Amino acid sequence: MEGRSDRAVFNYSFQEFMYYNQEKTSTEEIRKAVCNVLRSFVIKYPNIGYCQGMSYIVTFLMGLADEETAFWLFCYIVAKVLPTNFFA
Repeated sequence: MEGRSDRAVFNYSFQEFMYYNQEKTSTEEIRKAVCNVLRSFVIKYPNIGYCQGMSYIVTFLMGLADEETAFWLFCYIVAKVLPTNFFA
């Protein structure tokens, strides 16, 4: 497979990734879980608050983990991985 990018082998679409990871969950449940994670984050980090783009990161994390784990992963990413004042 060297030097090859075959759509049947690799799928780079974020939308398709989320669809296959969350296909057994309704859109309403996903939205509620993402809102819960973001609200919890704002409570934990009121000095940062909510910024546009956070929902994309949380939605991606929700495709990999449950709601609580996604929350803690997001907190870690913001506190330890992203540059200071990234969402300022």
